[in-house]
Parts: sequence; structure tokens; C-alpha cells
Amino acid sequence: MRKFFQMAAIFFILLSTPVQACADHVFLSEYKQTLFNLGSGLGADEANDVLQTADGYVWVASYSGLLRYDCTDFLRFAGGRSGFAAKSATTLYEDRGSRLWVGTNDNGLFVREEGGKFRHIPDLTGGHFNTIRAVTEGRDGTIYFGSASGVGRVTREGLERIPLGDMDTAFVLDLICDGEGGIWGVTRAGEVFVLKDGELRRRITAPELRDHTAQCVIRHSSGRIFVGLSEGGMLSLGADGAARNAEYIPTPGLEGINDLYEDSDGYLWVCADNGLGRFDKELKFRLIEGALLNSSIERIFQDYEGGFWVTSSRQGLLYFTKNKFMDVNFALQLPPAVTNAALAVGGLLYIGTDEGLYLADADFRLHENGLTKELRGKRVRNIIRDSRGRIWISTFSESGLICVSPDGGLKHYRRAEGMPDDKVRLAMELTNGDIVASTNSGAAIIRGGKVIRVFDGESGLTNLTILSACESNDGTLYLGTDGGGIFSVTRGGVMTNYTKADGLGADVILRMLYDAEEGGIWVSAGNGISFMDRDGKARSFKIPVRVSSGIFDIKNGPHGRLMLIADTGIHLADRKELLAGKEAHWTSFMRREGLGSTVTPNSWNSFDGRGSFYLCSTSGLYAVVPDRIEKNNVRPKLVVNKIIVDGTVYENPKRIDMPGGAKRLTVDLAVLSFTNPGYNVGEYRLEGFEDETNTGNQQDISNISYTNLPGGSYTLIFSGFNGDGAASEKPLEISIIKEKAFYEEPVVIVLFFLSLAALIFLLTRYYYRRRSLKLERRQEELRAILAQAFAAIADTIDAKDPYTSGHSTRVAKYSVALGRKLGFSKEYLDNLYYTALLHDIGKIGIPDSILNKPERLTDEEFEIMKRHVVKGGNILSNITIIDEIKNGAAYHHERYDGTGYSKGLKGEEIPLVARVICVADALDAMATARTYKTACGLEYIISEIEKNSGRQFDPAIAAAMVALLRSGELKIFGEPLNDTKDEDKP
Repeated sequence: MRKFFQMAAIFFILLSTPVQACADHVFLSEYKQTLFNLGSGLGADEANDVLQTADGYVWVASYSGLLRYDCTDFLRFAGGRSGFAAKSATTLYEDRGSRLWVGTNDNGLFVREEGGKFRHIPDLTGGHFNTIRAVTEGRDGTIYFGSASGVGRVTREGLERIPLGDMDTAFVLDLICDGEGGIWGVTRAGEVFVLKDGELRRRITAPELRDHTAQCVIRHSSGRIFVGLSEGGMLSLGADGAARNAEYIPTPGLEGINDLYEDSDGYLWVCADNGLGRFDKELKFRLIEGALLNSSIERIFQDYEGGFWVTSSRQGLLYFTKNKFMDVNFALQLPPAVTNAALAVGGLLYIGTDEGLYLADADFRLHENGLTKELRGKRVRNIIRDSRGRIWISTFSESGLICVSPDGGLKHYRRAEGMPDDKVRLAMELTNGDIVASTNSGAAIIRGGKVIRVFDGESGLTNLTILSACESNDGTLYLGTDGGGIFSVTRGGVMTNYTKADGLGADVILRMLYDAEEGGIWVSAGNGISFMDRDGKARSFKIPVRVSSGIFDIKNGPHGRLMLIADTGIHLADRKELLAGKEAHWTSFMRREGLGSTVTPNSWNSFDGRGSFYLCSTSGLYAVVPDRIEKNNVRPKLVVNKIIVDGTVYENPKRIDMPGGAKRLTVDLAVLSFTNPGYNVGEYRLEGFEDETNTGNQQDISNISYTNLPGGSYTLIFSGFNGDGAASEKPLEISIIKEKAFYEEPVVIVLFFLSLAALIFLLTRYYYRRRSLKLERRQEELRAILAQAFAAIADTIDAKDPYTSGHSTRVAKYSVALGRKLGFSKEYLDNLYYTALLHDIGKIGIPDSILNKPERLTDEEFEIMKRHVVKGGNILSNITIIDEIKNGAAYHHERYDGTGYSKGLKGEEIPLVARVICVADALDAMATARTYKTACGLEYIISEIEKNSGRQFDPAIAAAMVALLRSGELKIFGEPLNDTKDEDKP
């Protein structure tokens, strides 16, 4: 009897009026469409042909030029270093040697060879082959082409004509190889011809084509030759190509067939002037409707990941790829609407929206009946089917709760029938067959067609807005409220309230799910979930997935997993792992998997009997099969688009040789996975320069820059992942060799230090040989020589860092002026000058890329920079002619409070000479303009020295410097101390 009523209901629905037949939109409802045109990156509203080459690039032939797409940008080829010298492109072909052939509308034929350069093929006919419309490769590797003036082939010398008799100058639209040595072509006159061994073997005219006009041709995997017709439809010529037994196969709805294309699954696609269609493996035709292109469709091509590229000579380029979600609204051609509930039962799909109720059958045809008319424009919140086959529809309107019986009868439950409110949020069947219905004013129990009990304020509810309900095995009813927590009602009528005080994550209870195995309830509370055991004790769980507006629904997912429906999508985890406190593995299906909208808050989603899950969103309904979602496991292809060295561009390089004087290296990388390019990830490392691997998305890896690389050998290592996490087959490696600058050569460095040692030796010898001379003369001469020698060394140091030119000399002069103020002896001042002059000698050992970096240094780079004090102390450690000369280099970055580097010395543990140089060094840093800052004013400098007295600086030395500055004895602005007295230097 029940089965009879179910069949009666289906019969009732099918007798209702179909609104429209939308089966043609079902195919594309499972695909994501992306249109490229003048306003979205293509730079034009027309495209003639599209092709993906073996390296992974997608190429587009357009009347506005030849373009290459790398998931981020379309690169236009137009002469110059690329070698492509044509304003337009009409056709594309990749031969078995992975060479790309490009036919143009104005300059004949080009081929892209190894190295990425295009070569123009000379026209041996004197210009007859300017317009190339088709290219194919013969069985022996010969390249054939069809043009506006006949057919030709490519020889070593150039383009050579193949005689066709009175068809010599025919306009050729299409050309293919049949795999048996034959070349088939179609002319604009609608005829078909066959070449073999360079000769015309067959000509098939209109009468042989049953008075049809041919427009394109293809050899199918079955061996048959199919000819697309200008009137629509196609002819099957059989395996031998015989026209006498030609079979006409219609393409209903399509006219002007421009291209036939067989995909990797054996489906035959039809591109036409007025749309797109497809034959299945049994040659049953299906018109594809809903595509973003619908006019002048010229070509279609399937890429290595299974996505399809479609060109239109009027509308641009379309890419569509399989989504993990099906857009049900698209399949039904429903307008966008907030969808609150979905129920698939008995071959019918009920869809509850803010605009009313929709009914659809298994063929995605909408039906209209008295119920859909009554609910038009009314908000439908929930739809369930009970054990008796009745459909219960909760509305937020004067229709209240509607019960649809199996025979199609309707019964309403509203205030007049005893309901607490006409605005009904949900209905649920209890184990005893009763129906509990929740509203904004409490809940009601329905039995035998009557409201037998109401739960409201008089019953003990302190919050009357019931958002959710569930029932335990012992018959206890749980009502989740909008701010009052959970109220439980036993079969004996005992009511208990559970709130955050009992461990719930929040008192707004969006959804509850009874777990019969564990004997508890999963509760959606805020942005997390809680589990309340049979004793009413709850504990909350952190959800590591992205949830911003709450968890709207909880379901029993596939394989016993817990299924959470949040604003961001669907998230599944093992419930036993959660309850055991383990770190659960989460699987999510969100925007990146094709969900095109935000999930509707507090929506009611459902599984059908075949594993499909219907998900309600704020713009429509989506369907997904969580247990059978196939990820894109095709390994992505990697390319180096180009490398730029100081403005010189190297396209798709295998190796880069950089001159020693090169300053900047810029790298453009791409992960060529087109199914979900926004989620592609690239990883790269310049081995020999950096140890850590860098990670970035498609945009991040398109402009990687390195500056002032030291000379040496490097390897750029690049790997990538597509949007579903599939890794590239192997990393891509590019060798980069930079010549060493003269000052980086080991022999130059050795000679420098030998010269320094020799200079010091000569100065020392000179000093002792002139010892008998008058002391003043000896000191003056020695001071001059030392000043010149050490000044040369200081200039060498400053040359390493052009941003601080003259710094060493100024610090030396400031130090002497400060020493004089402190009353140091003349001999001590001499030593202080030279010590300060060489305080930064350790910078010789710091890489230019760090020393000359204009931006803020990273933590790792700053650690390398700090090593110059140790290096400086080591370099000067063997020079004994000047006391404490190494101390200035080694300790001038120590701080008086002990927080400096590299030893962390404190107070008078720091050598006096280093304490003096510390103040002088800081003064110059503040008073000198750099690329990244302007010079500081006098008052600011004085305030900084006073503020850091006792912290960075020795208080006595800081006070002396402040006195010099305030009195004007020490000039720091306008010129580098050109008013300093002569005695300020030795």
C-alpha cells in the first residue's frame, strides 16, 4: 500500500506542468567556466584557434596576434627577439617533434623551434601563401598546409605548392592526416579532396556529398572520416572514406559546423556558428547550452588535465573544467536565490528558497503544481519526508507547516490549528511517529493530524526561538534555542536546561545530531562543536578548518565520519578521533573545489539515495558526492617563463651566464595547472645563495628578484603543486653562473692583505730608520704616510659600501675631536685616529648583496652583518705598531649596558678607544643622509646622545660629545668637518 501511495505521488507530480526543459544545461552545471576576452586578460574579443603544447603552455591564435598563456598572463608575440613577425594568427599545430606551427593571415607560416625562437618559412611561390588556414603532419613527418590559394608542403627550402589541377588556388578551410598516408582537405566551395604521396588522389564534390557543403573534416578513432557541414550535421564516410555510402548524422540546433574534435574519452565535439554540441560514444548528440560562448565557435581543444578550451571569432576564449560541485540552479536555469532546504526523494528534488518551492525530476526538468503556486514568493525553511511517505514543508509565512500526503493532499498547521506561530523553522519525525515542529514562539507536537502539545514559556522554555531539535534513543526530546541553550524533555515530561555552564561552546544552538553509538549529542555552538554525553556534560572541540560565521548543519557523513556544514563549505573528520582527543584529519570541500557561494546559515541539507549531497547556498543549490570526489592527480608542468639580467631578457632559458658587473637577477616561474590556478603553489631555492626553500602562489613566483649576487655558480631549483596538491614530476633546475668581480678573486684578496702587511712593515722600518731625526719631523712625516696608507685602506672599505662613502674618515675625525675634549695625549690621539679609520675593516668580508641592500635586512642577513666586528678584530690582531688598533674594530658595537655585540661587554670592560668610536660612529650615522633616510637635525642628535647615555654610550664620553656639539666646536652640517682644525687629524 505504501509503495502504491509513493507511486501515486510521483504520478501526481509528473502530471503537473513542466516549466521548461533544461536538460541541455546539465552538462555545464558540473563545470567551471572562465571567459577570456578584451576585458579579462585576452586583449581581444576574438580567437581563431587554441592549442596546448607539450611543455604545458596554452597558445591562442587571434587576428590581433599570437598569445601564450601561463595561468597568470597572456604574453603577446609580435616580432622582435621572438622571431614572430605577423600581426595575426589563424591556425596552430604541434608536430610529433613538439614544434609549434603557426599559420598567419598576413605573413605565411612560422615554426617555433628548440630554444623558443620562431622561424619564418620562405614562400617559394612568390607570396601566394600569405594566408594559412590549416596545418597537419603526414605519416612520414612532412608538414602540409592549406591556404587561401591552395595546398602546399614544407621543404628544406620553404613553402612548395602541391598541384591540384583546377583546384590549385582553392581556399582550403581544413586539413587532416588519416594515419594511412592520406591527407584530407576541405575547400571553401564545400568539396573534399584527398592527397597521397604528394598527389591528388580523390575529389569528392557536392553530389557525392548528397548535395551537402563540407566545412571541416576529422578522422575518428573508429577509423571513419567525418565531414562537418555548413548546413549543420555531419557525414560519416566510412573507414575507406567512400562517399557513396555516406551516412548523414544530424546535429539538432547547430548550423555552420566549423570544427569536429575527439577528446580523450572518445566523445566527438562539434563547434558551430551558433553553439557547441557533443556526440557520445554511440554517436548520440547532445546540444551544450549555457556556455559563455554561443556564437562563431571555431575550435575546441582538451588540455592535459582534461579541461576544454573553446575559441570564438566574436566572443573570445572560453575555458571550462570539471568542478567537484554541481550547480543545480544552472542545470535547472533557476535565478540565484537564497536556498534553505533540499530533499531528494522518490525521483524528485524539492528545493526550498526564500522565493518559494521548486520541484524538479531526475532529468532536471522543473514542474509546477498547486503547491508551488501557493508558495511562490514565500520563504521555505525546511523539508522532510516521514516514515509514512508524507512530505512536511516548513514555511515562514501564513502557510505555516504544510503536510503533503502520498496521494497529493495538503494539510496546513498554523495558529488556527494550534501551532504556537505561523513562522515554522523545522519539522522532525520522532521515533513514535509524532512530528515535532519548531517556530519562533516555541515548539509543537503533532499526532493524528492534530497539535497535541505545545512547548512555550508556560512549559518552562526561557527562550522561545527553536533553531534545532533531536531525539535520543530513550525518547528524550532536545530543543536547541537561539540564546537559551538546550532544553531536554523526557517522555515523562521532565524539562532540563543545558547552557555554557555545562560545557557548551555557546548558548545559540544552531544544530544537534544524536550519536546513537556514543549515546550523546553533537552540538553546533558558535564557530565550534561540542559533544554532550548522556549525563548532560559537554566538552568543546577546536576546529582547525576555516569557519567564520558558524557551523550551520551536522550530518552523519560517509564511512562513519562526522560532517560539518559551515559557511565555508563541507568539512569531514573521524568522530572517534575527535572523541579520543586525537588530532583528527579533516577533509574539506570549499571554494577551491568549485563551491560558488557561501553556505546558507541554518540551512537543511540532505543526501539522496545515491550518495549525492545537496548543499544550500545563498545563491542557489549545489550537489556533491563527498565519497567519490576525484582530485586532480595529474602532475603539473613547470616552466621558467623568462629570466631578466639587468634588463636583458632570456625566454625559457636552460642556463644563464651573468657578467661580473650584473646587479639584478629577476626570475618569472609558472606552475602550468589550469584547473584551479589560483591555488597552484610553487617552491623555489637559489642553491648556493640561500638554504631555505621559498613558497608562493602563482602571483608570488612570477617576479622573484635577487640583487648583487656574489660571483659564483648557482642552481635555481623549482618544484610545484596544483590546486589539489599533486606535485610536479621532478624539480626544474636552471644553472646560473656569475663571473667574479676583480675584488672577489682570491688572488686579489690575498694581494690586498699582502700589500697591507708590506705597507705596515715598510712604515715600521721607516719609523725606526728615521728615529735619529728630530722627533717633530719624524712624527710629521710618519703621520702623513700613515694617514695616506690608512686612508687608502679606509677608502677601500668604504668602496664596498657606496651608501656610507667617507664614513671611516668622518668617524676618525669625530673621534679625535672627542679625544681632545677628553684630554687625551697627542700620542693617544694619533693612535685613536688610525684605530677609528680602520674600525669597519671587517666589512671587506661581508657579501655585497647584504652590504648594499637598500631595504631593511632580514634577521639572517643582520646576523651576517654583525660578523664584521669579529672579522675586523681578526684582521688587525697582528698589527702591534699601534696600541689597541684591533679593539676599535672588534668592540665599537658593544654597548655600555652590556646589550651590544659581539662579546656583550659592559661598562669599563669595553676598551676606552672602542667607547669613543661608538659615540663618533653613532654621530655620523645620524648626521649623514642615506638612501633609506635623511640626515637628522642637531637637536635630535643631541637628544639621542643624551637619551642613550649610560645605555649605549659611556656617560662621560657622551657628555663630552654633547658639549662639543652645543658649543659649536664640532661642525657636522653643510660639509664633512671642513672647518675642523688641522690638529684633528694626525
